[in-house]
Amino acid sequence: MQFFEGRNYRINKILLSCVGQWPYQTNRSSNAIIIIIVSLAGTQFIAKICGLFSIDNIDLFIDSLSPLVVDIGCGVKLITCVLKATEIRALFDQIQCDWQLLITSSQIKILNNYAQNGRTFTIIYASKHILHSKNLNDFYFVAEIKTDKNVTDVVASAVIAQLLFLQSESSKNPIHLYINSPGGSVTAGLGIYDTMQYVLPPISTWCVGQACSMASLLLAAGTKGMRHSLPNARIMIHQPSGGVQGQATDIQIQATEILKLKQQINELYVKHTGQNLEEIAKSMERDNFMSPTQAKEFGIIDKVLAHPMQEEIVETAMEKKDNVSKKP
Repeated sequence: MQFFEGRNYRINKILLSCVGQWPYQTNRSSNAIIIIIVSLAGTQFIAKICGLFSIDNIDLFIDSLSPLVVDIGCGVKLITCVLKATEIRALFDQIQCDWQLLITSSQIKILNNYAQNGRTFTIIYASKHILHSKNLNDFYFVAEIKTDKNVTDVVASAVIAQLLFLQSESSKNPIHLYINSPGGSVTAGLGIYDTMQYVLPPISTWCVGQACSMASLLLAAGTKGMRHSLPNARIMIHQPSGGVQGQATDIQIQATEILKLKQQINELYVKHTGQNLEEIAKSMERDNFMSPTQAKEFGIIDKVLAHPMQEEIVETAMEKKDNVSKKP
């Protein structure tokens, strides 16, 4: 557990110890701290009560009412923590077990760096908790990939760390990537894309809401036959955009680079959609919005999701139609 023993974690450990909830305390130490805290709070509470009823001035009564309400709330909260001490302790024991499992992961350095540098540390544990409880390699990607470099780095790091971690759990179980994003940074998206192509498990992509710009490439980058979209979602593709200022030579360098990115992304769409390069370049010249059905025809997705019963009815009707057409 030493790798996530950062400053914030040490502060939390101190606070948990003060209320007797640190899972590595002995029962004697935990009970002693609880008794001390309850005694101090009780003494202050009794002093407030005595002071309240010994005053004659109504203004002082009003002034004392607010602190008294706060003390009552703190007392109720403290009593609740004491009554639920066993449940809280069990929760932290489970977290301890999960972290011990993470220590054996081959991607522990990546998770360690992300946990120390990122603000969304709890995403990793939450997804692992879901993984244990539901036995699904799922996580929900709803964050917008913004143009701010720091934010895009954090978003990309979160998704990449998840992909590598889920691969370490199982190299065969599919990973489900749910996408609801307007797009954003090309470089951050390419980092996620490369990781999707690198990991061994098949990746099932699901468009929920929208998959625009770079997010549409991530949608198309899923394993063939496992790329889905809800019926009312929208997919949009377009060429990369950006802005630069400075000396003429610097502008020329950036212009050359963005043209390279444009060609690179076009080739990736060719790879995943089956369209030729000329068609891709033409389709991406401007914002090109598609319905799920159009995206399926274009090759970005493989299936438009509908109610299971409706799908069965449609499939049955198609089978009957095929059988009728085959009859002489």
